[in-house]
Amino acid sequence: GNNVMDGVFHIDTVPLLPRPAAHETFIYRNAVRYHQAGLTAGSEASNMKLLSAIVIFNMALYYHISDLDKGTTALQTTCLQLYDMCLDLLERLPQHGLECSVLRAICFNNMAHVAYERGDYSECRTLLDHLMYYISLEETKVFFEETDVQGFILNCMMMHPPTGAKAA
Repeated sequence: GNNVMDGVFHIDTVPLLPRPAAHETFIYRNAVRYHQAGLTAGSEASNMKLLSAIVIFNMALYYHISDLDKGTTALQTTCLQLYDMCLDLLERLPQHGLECSVLRAICFNNMAHVAYERGDYSECRTLLDHLMYYISLEETKVFFEETDVQGFILNCMMMHPPTGAKAA
């Protein structure tokens, strides 16, 4: 998988499911793993917060994919709450800039997918705007495989309210 190194630890991802068909919206489906190469006393608390954010992200992803596999929407609220908890933890970790940017990009993308599926197009657009910011950063973009970046960009271009005549 991809990885981020900062001299203390690195994170990488593991594909959970095959990529979707070209006509589907892109969901980042890779679980995030945490590898610890060593801790310093001053950074242990922040590393534990980052680890907690990663665990919460993976839980959100599990619920997100479970819903998709079952063809239901029963877990959408739960996965949105978990993605939001992950983002909240990341806000408290300025010293982990790159790792946080990578996780934020993934969370915003997947949250936008859920918002789109729920018909909350305004929230979807807001989330995609945040996603575009993070994937425009060179240091964040290099973490992702080219197909991931293409999927993020495709979502930003394609996730718009459906057009069509309203029912009479």
